[in-house]
Amino acid sequence: MKTLLSWLVLALTFSAFAAQPIKVSSYSYSAPPLQDKENQDPGHQKLTDAVLFPGKGIYPHVVWQYNAFGKKPLQIDFNLETPAQIESIRIMQFRWKRSYGIKEIRAIGTDSNGNRFSLGNIVLNQPYHLPENEAHDAPVSITTTDNTPASAVQLIFTGTGGYLGINEVEFLGTPQPAQQEVSQKLDVLADSAQPGLRVFKHGSFYVLENDYAIYAIDPRYGGSLSLAWDKLSKSNLVKFAETGSTYGPLFQDRFYPGGSKNRDMYLYRQYKAEILQDSPDLKQVRTWGVGHSGIFSGVEISKTYTLEKGSSVINVDITISNQLDNVIPLKYGYWFAGGLHSDSDEYKRIVPGQLGPEVKSSDGQVTSVDFVDGWCGGMTGDNVLAILFPYEWSKEIY
Repeated sequence: MKTLLSWLVLALTFSAFAAQPIKVSSYSYSAPPLQDKENQDPGHQKLTDAVLFPGKGIYPHVVWQYNAFGKKPLQIDFNLETPAQIESIRIMQFRWKRSYGIKEIRAIGTDSNGNRFSLGNIVLNQPYHLPENEAHDAPVSITTTDNTPASAVQLIFTGTGGYLGINEVEFLGTPQPAQQEVSQKLDVLADSAQPGLRVFKHGSFYVLENDYAIYAIDPRYGGSLSLAWDKLSKSNLVKFAETGSTYGPLFQDRFYPGGSKNRDMYLYRQYKAEILQDSPDLKQVRTWGVGHSGIFSGVEISKTYTLEKGSSVINVDITISNQLDNVIPLKYGYWFAGGLHSDSDEYKRIVPGQLGPEVKSSDGQVTSVDFVDGWCGGMTGDNVLAILFPYEWSKEIY
């Protein structure tokens, strides 16, 4: 009875939002589904045809086998007819008796300028075997965490079994005219720079500015630093990357070893953020996020960014804590700094070597395990950006 009631409540929710469904113009997937009659998707229509349940001669589900594409997560890309603020995503899942469980679903939006951003995720960790009291066709819902109007949405499915079955995908929200899209390009911050110390929001970004520099922090991208604008040289010394697109921002939380599964546990995660202090001589922004699965479940990472009135230096205090009652040591390294970059061909990277500072070309990767002090830097001409860190805690500059 509990399962039936859950479905009835969701069915009413579908009806309540029926006035504002977001229409899909087309969709594609990163790997083809099974090609037998019951599981295929000819014409790419089954996921948006409003057929939720099977019937005589009716097979609403599309099924993929993870082994067929190297056991990688499956991506489904949906193009929307008009940009929209997505409030929730409804997925009707199909599960057979075993091997159809979903571990996690992530949603990434793309705005009309091609910028990607995290819409949210849901961690299910469904068992390998379908419990006897659960239906083969059941709904899953993602409540989004970003109201930026999206022109396209990508869903990324990670499984606990060997198969993935989907009957339907529905987007609910508020349609937005394309011309109302608010650009979040950060070059406008340099163009509108002001004297004095201040902290403010620019779209989804939190911005710290004084007479020397402008720093932009992106809670959508794990609370990372996406802009470090030097007002004197008029250049950005941090590689900018839209959330959900690639690696790049500074102070993006990553771990090693363990391959991409552990390394990228916090990649593209939506963090919370707040203005912690707004005094005449000091401004602070805090961002924080919590791991959702595996050994990092309950592990919180908090970063506090501080900018003072008379200095171009931004201080970043990082705290990693396990919020669970049953605490065990995690023997992993924390990889905090990536993204030093400049558009200039003169750009060099600097590390403190055994015989003095080592200057490296910006082409290729720099790996140093024999550095002798807690700093590294990037240089373009006479302009230098340096990162200072606790030397006694550091293992490698990579």
